[in-house]
Amino acid sequence: MGHLGNLRNEYQDLLGADFDKTPKSVYAALAVSLAMRLNPESNADALKMLRDEWATLHANGIVPQKPPKETA
Repeated sequence: MGHLGNLRNEYQDLLGADFDKTPKSVYAALAVSLAMRLNPESNADALKMLRDEWATLHANGIVPQKPPKETA
């Protein structure tokens, strides 16, 4: 996969110089909050959106971490 040698990606570049100084927990909270705002009727659907997006980012070599497996 192409991401193994990449230290940065276009998302980090878009977020600017403070990207590396911002804790991952802030980005995680932002992602969950935005997903829930996009689908306020269903937290389960919002979390599915996040898992799907994570899977897409991983499949395209943007993030090396595999998304967690969906639980029943």
